[in-house]
Amino acid sequence: MDKGGIQKTIKLVANACGITKNVHVHTLRHSIATHMLERGASLRSIQVFLGHACPKTTALYTRMTEEVAQNSTLMLNDIVDSLNITWREQRDD
Repeated sequence: MDKGGIQKTIKLVANACGITKNVHVHTLRHSIATHMLERGASLRSIQVFLGHACPKTTALYTRMTEEVAQNSTLMLNDIVDSLNITWREQRDD
């Protein structure tokens, strides 16, 4: 199937799903990258998967969704909770 056929198929499927936004093959790359990020994949693994040489390019593909933000907060809280910090008072001698 040629590039035009793939693009036409994506537009037909999007239309059938009720998606009115203009979609392209490239839209799928953005969506896949964002879904991978939501499921906990590292930016580096997404970079390799998409074949990017520069992590800045990968960062452009991913979107900060509410789910990603919540997962990041949960991960950070888990890291802090796992720390074993003992506070000692300083004495003035």
